[in-house]
Amino acid sequence: EWANIQKPHATRVLALKETRKLRSCPSLSKRIIRTRWVLTEKEHETGEATTAKARLVIQGHNDPDVGEVECASPTLSREALPMLLLGIAGCKWTMHIADIKGAFMNSRALNRPNGPLYAQLPHIWPVDGVDPQQLVEVKVAWYGLNDGPIEFYRTLDEHLLSLGLRKSKLDPCLYRYFNRDGKLAGLAGVTVDDTCYGGDPEFH
Repeated sequence: EWANIQKPHATRVLALKETRKLRSCPSLSKRIIRTRWVLTEKEHETGEATTAKARLVIQGHNDPDVGEVECASPTLSREALPMLLLGIAGCKWTMHIADIKGAFMNSRALNRPNGPLYAQLPHIWPVDGVDPQQLVEVKVAWYGLNDGPIEFYRTLDEHLLSLGLRKSKLDPCLYRYFNRDGKLAGLAGVTVDDTCYGGDPEFH
């Protein structure tokens, strides 16, 4: 989990000296948000033993910008889902369902008008080389932030459009891909970090 979080574009670990200076500044100290570990056991459909998983989550209810940032993120509608499934089946494409790993940590840069956010690490910190007293600058929308889902949606939307997919006018989470002849060659639906898609070899 820490290996995913500490990517340069996602976080910056502050040195202890910088941390103390930030904590002593009234305006900056208000932008420190606590974090916690969320421990879960993932069950496998194949019947294999469960896998323990730990995720570091920011406590978004303590976000100093709560109420000022956009929180609502579009999801695939009940009307669009059957269209997606029927479209894939009707074209006899193989349907793929995938979960994007580390989705929020790969969002675009977080740009808060009131300044950067800082994460306070949990007291239980099993990572060598990082003191739990050190603060971490939050550079992307971590899991737990209120605007995390919408920030990731915007990131994924930009990426899909850059690949040549077209967003449906009926649903902002339904995408179509047309080949050079203008023929439908692929369909994709997204709901936060879950995706369902199918298409011909050119689409893949």
